[in-house]
Formats: sequence, C-alpha cells, structure tokens
Amino acid sequence: MSAFESTWRLPWVGLRASRVTEALTPLAEKLGGLELEVEEEEPGSITAVFFLPPDPETGEQAEVELSFYNLGEEGTVMCLEGEFGDNGQIWDTAWELADTIAEELGATALDL
Repeated sequence: MSAFESTWRLPWVGLRASRVTEALTPLAEKLGGLELEVEEEEPGSITAVFFLPPDPETGEQAEVELSFYNLGEEGTVMCLEGEFGDNGQIWDTAWELADTIAEELGATALDL
C-alpha cells in the first residue's frame, strides 16, 4: 500500500453500480452539490468520480476518484488511491471527502 491509499470495509454484501449510485447520489448533493459519475469498470470493480467545485482563482475542477471492490468472501471495500483522479494532488481534500462518505455509509477503516 502506498502512502496515498486508504481503504474502508463496507457493510454491504455484493457490489452493483446501481447500489453505489443510489448510496452516493444523495451524499454528493449533501456535500455541496458535487457532480458524480459512477461506472462499472469490470465485474466486482466500480469507480465513483466526484467533481469538486471549480477553483475560484484558476477555474480548474478537481476530481476525487473512489474505487469499490467486491472481494468475495472478504466483503466489499471502498478505496481512495493516490494515483487515480486528482487524489494525489489534493490528498487532504480527497481523504476528507472519502472519510466522510465512508462514515455516512457505515464503513470501517482498515489498517493495511
């Protein structure tokens, strides 16, 4: 695990893009009307991208990308990985967002 990676175990059995979308859409709205895209990369792997509000000075819009993985018998996890989206460049902001989402979803941080 890199220095820029955090993982949470979700209290979910199985993983579906529709479930991720249903869980995250109200959270995106609650967290300031963030834009959200959810995509199933392959079976058992879903990506959720949150688009942060544009920076008032530069107009650039950062992306926080969360990955959801179905680990079979080991359960379902949510990961924040530094190499995806703009996560590594805005790590503190990305981590705060991921941790808030994890808490709202009833997830437990894993110490890997």
